[in-house]
Amino acid sequence: MPDPESHAKIVEAVRADPVVKAVVEAGALSSVDIAHTVTTPAGDEVTTPTTTQEQNRATVGQRRINLIWETQQAAIATGVVAVVLYVSARITLAILDKEATEQQTAMAVTAFMLLSNIVNLVIGFYFGRTNHQKVGGVEIGR
Repeated sequence: MPDPESHAKIVEAVRADPVVKAVVEAGALSSVDIAHTVTTPAGDEVTTPTTTQEQNRATVGQRRINLIWETQQAAIATGVVAVVLYVSARITLAILDKEATEQQTAMAVTAFMLLSNIVNLVIGFYFGRTNHQKVGGVEIGR
């Protein structure tokens, strides 16, 4: 860490720079535009936090719950699709069976349509929920 005298000299040199003078005189910078930073013990420069420790703990809890929910949704969607594909293959074989009656074939087609609608609904909701273009989660302003 430089001593206060060297620090003052550096600040004066920066303020004397013509580009810095022009920017300051033009009013291009406001206190909002200037990000306040701190240096970590590891030497990394990071923006100062704008949240409290309690808010950070709440956010960590929300992320954990969200991860559990996302994993559960993926398992449910995968299970539904796998079961429907298996049952649909069995129904298709039943439809193609030469010895099946017309009524059995009609019921198999109806069951196949119902299952395909269910799988379309599950996949649609799953991908709609996991769309990372959308911002979701719990609002900060509880």
